[in-house]
Amino acid sequence: MGEDDREMRITLLEIMDKLPPEAQKWVNGMNRDEKFGTEIILNNVGVDSFIKHWRVHKDDLDEIRNF
Repeated sequence: MGEDDREMRITLLEIMDKLPPEAQKWVNGMNRDEKFGTEIILNNVGVDSFIKHWRVHKDDLDEIRNF
């Protein structure tokens, strides 16, 4: 990944207002490492897909937390 790619990276903060309140609560409860990992997913799947399927990503994170 080049320097230009890192500059174009989408953050959770940028899309918070597009997420439903339940998803915002989920994001606010994440630690720094969880946010970083979730932002990688966000950037891989894109904003629209992430917003549409945020519950799937939440379930995945919950499963990892409980592992």
